[in-house]
Amino acid sequence: QLLQLHQNKLTQCDGIGLESVRQLTLHNNELTSVAGLEKLKFPTAINLTGNQLASMEEVVKAMPESVVDLDVQENPLMEAEFDRVKVVVLMQRLKMLNAAPITEEEAAAADLIINPPPAEEEAAPA
Repeated sequence: QLLQLHQNKLTQCDGIGLESVRQLTLHNNELTSVAGLEKLKFPTAINLTGNQLASMEEVVKAMPESVVDLDVQENPLMEAEFDRVKVVVLMQRLKMLNAAPITEEEAAAADLIINPPPAEEEAAPA
């Protein structure tokens, strides 16, 4: 169930609500927002490459929990400090980001942020 809507000059995602969509390609449009994608039922891969998306936080907020493969390359949000680990913290099921697998190191760093080790108690002076 692949839905390809690339190169259509789309400016918004609202209205894309087909329940059977598992892979959605929206690359090379003119999207400035991904609001509406959260209505998709069980997509596993979403390609948003080559749009006008400026906020990774907004993208993450709109992603259904089922997404394991997300591509946001060639968007203004990549010009800011793009932090793969931060994205993994926010999207813990992610396996691929920007066409590259989540590394063991990135997963471990995200896990430390999500589940920090308990602080060591300082020994009281005798």
